Amino acid sequence: MDTQPVRLTDVLAVAPERWPKRVRHKTLRKKLKRKGIEVVYEDDLVVAFHQAEDDYDSPQHTWRTRVVIAPKNEMHTLMDLGVADEALTTALLHGIQQVALKLDLHKEGFEIRSDVLPPYQQVGYLRFKVRAGKRDRSPEEKLEHAAAERARFEELSAEMEALYEGESAPREAS
Repeated sequence: MDTQPVRLTDVLAVAPERWPKRVRHKTLRKKLKRKGIEVVYEDDLVVAFHQAEDDYDSPQHTWRTRVVIAPKNEMHTLMDLGVADEALTTALLHGIQQVALKLDLHKEGFEIRSDVLPPYQQVGYLRFKVRAGKRDRSPEEKLEHAAAERARFEELSAEMEALYEGESAPREAS
């Protein structure tokens, strides 16, 4: 295992990873207006809105509050956000704080989540999710969730096993 620290100059010397899916970036404002989604906070660089029920994340009923904070301009993934994006980074953090204050989440606690690249990232733009008020699932929902988690674990295990088998396979001389 390599214990050498990653130098910032090495990271900045190469282009960031790009979103691997082909995406047509639409302005979030149009999407929000079309779906009738309430905007919680907005400034020149970011917009925060209640997460749509049809979004790819966990079902609505598991969290009382689900808010998405995203840049207004095209930014595909967290890996595209660099040190030169100081204003956007600050605006994202400020947006998270404003959402927490406006919705009184600072009194009860909340979590912030961001998924990076497929298969974890389900949409083609950078977003942070603020979630609070986790609700208990019914016994039926718990069983369904556990079955889905087992299936996902088995799927990921099979993928990892295939990757490790590919690495240990002898390489043919060229």
